[in-house]
Amino acid sequence: MRVDETEMPSGGYEQRYTVKLGTLEMRMVRRPVSITPEEGTVCFVDNGPRVGTIPRAGAGAFKGGRWVSVKFEPTHWTHWEDWDRGQ
Repeated sequence: MRVDETEMPSGGYEQRYTVKLGTLEMRMVRRPVSITPEEGTVCFVDNGPRVGTIPRAGAGAFKGGRWVSVKFEPTHWTHWEDWDRGQ
């Protein structure tokens, strides 16, 4: 898998990659938790390093300035860049 990483002007970074499911190509964006998502965001979370093996992954929601429904302390969150287009 090819991951393109971009340093953000305000600090942190974004990692972008594509997941293919049949004819569907989903562009994914992974960010460290120091870059917070919008309130109410539901996405994938993990506790892996910037590069390397991810020990735990799951789904979580960002509410009230914190991650809820997550059974570990996440280091990154990932969302589908095109989620609003769906297909």
